[in-house]
Formats: sequence, C-alpha cells, structure tokens
Amino acid sequence: VYQNSLPDVRFWIETMTKYGVKPSLEIFDTGHMETALSLINEGLITLPCNFSLIFDVKWGMPFHPALLEYLKSRIPEKCRWAALLINSTDFLNHLVAAHAGASVLRVGFEDSFVYNGKTALNNAELVKALRAELEQNGFSIATVKEARAILL
Repeated sequence: VYQNSLPDVRFWIETMTKYGVKPSLEIFDTGHMETALSLINEGLITLPCNFSLIFDVKWGMPFHPALLEYLKSRIPEKCRWAALLINSTDFLNHLVAAHAGASVLRVGFEDSFVYNGKTALNNAELVKALRAELEQNGFSIATVKEARAILL
C-alpha cells in the first residue's frame, strides 16, 4: 500500500514548486505513471521532468524488458528517466535499461550489495563495477559536472 493520496501529492508538489524544487516522479507501478501524467496534464508538474522507474521492490512491479519499454513509451519527450533495480544480483538489467535510453542508473547498498556473483564491500565497489560493465558495453559515463547538470 502506497500512502500518497492525491491531495497529499498535490500539497507536496505545490510546496516543492514554491521553494524552487522540481519533484522527481517515482514510479513503483504502472498506476503511478498514469497519476504522474495526470498531474503533468493538470499543469501541476512542468516539463521536462525526471522519472525514476523502480523495479523489484517487494509487491512492486517486476523488471521485464517489455514493461520497461511500455513505461518508457509513456514518458513525455525531453524528460529524463532513471532505472532503479532493487535486489539485483547482476548488472544485466542495468544494461537493458541503458540500451533502452536510461539517463541514470542507480547502484548502491540501498538497492543491492551483490553484483555478478560477488558481495560488494562498499558502495564505491558497486559504482566502479557498474561503470566498468557499462564502458565494456560501449557506454560513456557522465563526469561529476555533467551528472549534476543532468540531475538538477
């Protein structure tokens, strides 16, 4: 059960807007996508904005390439999107998301501490391992300055 009633969501979006904070749209299931699009259509959220597609949280939506493609098709043009893969044990689905056009891939102990059959000792190890995997597959990684511009 997600306790984010529409009145609460509207209140928080209005409060963030008042203080110059752009909300990130966290999508844990397909209904969240439709709610986000409705708030955009109402003019409460301005474009472009950032979407985070969150997969494999208990009772949330499972990762599947077809579901990723469907959600991606619902994201308005010029919006950025991230893929968060909870409880992942390898980087295969991160690569699927990268190939699909994700501008952000999150990795860290909050999501999973296992990768490619290894248990990471810290977040830095996970970040380095995902970076190496992405670079081996032809992706370039944003610099710190570029990442700040993407995320803000």
